[in-house]
Amino acid sequence: MKDKYHQLKTAMFARRVTQGALAQEVGITEQALNAKLNGRGDFYIREAEKIIAFLELENPSNIFFDQGLRGA
Repeated sequence: MKDKYHQLKTAMFARRVTQGALAQEVGITEQALNAKLNGRGDFYIREAEKIIAFLELENPSNIFFDQGLRGA
């Protein structure tokens, strides 16, 4: 089974964006981002919005919906 955010990791790789750079853009620690990418936490909606904009994701619903987004 694919991990929870496989498509997001693929988008990061394709755009040569490191976890450190994305974490800084989102405003969280690299450790927190790593935990979320590996299914040990969920992205808040504001975090997902920043990721979508920064990575210019065309189909973010494929990545984030049904993945446990929280509204805080």
